[in-house]
Amino acid sequence: MKPVVIGNCTLYNADCRDVLPELGRFDLLLTDPPYGLADKLQGGTWGKSYDGDHKDWDHLRPDFLPSIVEKCNLSIVWGGNYFKLPASRAWIVWSKPDRGLTMADGELAWCSWDGNLRIKELSRNPNNKKRVHPTQKPTSLLQFCIHQADKQTHNSTIFDPFMGSGSTAMACILEGRAFTGIERDPRYFDAACERIERANAQGRLFA
Repeated sequence: MKPVVIGNCTLYNADCRDVLPELGRFDLLLTDPPYGLADKLQGGTWGKSYDGDHKDWDHLRPDFLPSIVEKCNLSIVWGGNYFKLPASRAWIVWSKPDRGLTMADGELAWCSWDGNLRIKELSRNPNNKKRVHPTQKPTSLLQFCIHQADKQTHNSTIFDPFMGSGSTAMACILEGRAFTGIERDPRYFDAACERIERANAQGRLFA
């Protein structure tokens, strides 16, 4: 399966279950897996917006996600409270100051190491830009995640098997890390490639 390579980013338009056996280990898993795809009433923002053909993921995710975690030295999994992951003291809380909206006041990320809970307060859309993906995370939030993981050990290679529109890749570009991402929806994969290409072109211009 041939990837698209843009700068220091390696991108696969595929199901991560097909690509994972071909990949080696990574320093850090930083990802936001989907959940609630089959239930538009109870599935949160992504579940309500999802119109794809992969609703079977709800049944596969409890057993499959740990196999991804095992390929990485450290892991940060957004929405980790929805998955079967080992108990941990180390969580990252995204506190959203823009209260009173229909979405939750915050989100949780499970961390694989032993440590204290950390809170990042950040607006849902700090730059007032139109989001490409329904659950798109702010790039600065993902940079914060990288910094937290770096307190354990420096992470040169970062993996996101549920890449969406490429926000983790954007954080990696800004932090100077190698990124490998997988996204099976061609719409979001193309959007991610476009964002990453623009970011790399801007970096080359400044260089």
